[in-house]
Amino acid sequence: METAPPLAAIGTGTARTSLPQPAPAASDSLTHDAVTNNSLTTGALTTEDIARRTDPETLPQIAEIRTYFQQRWRAPDDLDQLLAYRLVINPEGSIQSITPISAAAETYRDLIPLPPPNELLVSPISTGDPLSVRLLFSPNSAVLVFEE
Repeated sequence: METAPPLAAIGTGTARTSLPQPAPAASDSLTHDAVTNNSLTTGALTTEDIARRTDPETLPQIAEIRTYFQQRWRAPDDLDQLLAYRLVINPEGSIQSITPISAAAETYRDLIPLPPPNELLVSPISTGDPLSVRLLFSPNSAVLVFEE
């Protein structure tokens, strides 16, 4: 009986040496994109960097921001890419500024569910300093927040 050649030997295209992996969960995919796409971050980040910068034990306001936007963000049907923003939070917990990072983020800015001016978004920041975070919205309505 003849055996099939290894997968790498079949065809002239890209060799596949293992079975395809299942697609990552929405939050895994967003985290992976944030880690690997330098246009969305201020430098190359490792998985450990993302874990530290998104850990609610390190900075509870990160979880508060994520919860606020995750409860309100619904991606429009025509969105096909991540929207990245820089969000600066005042020490008392209100938004100081939100800056689109890409042309797409500028285009969809009016759809971002921001709280009213001067309304607190998060609990006061214990350091007394403003908090700068990267806020990412995905086409599948996932939200990722991490400290810059």
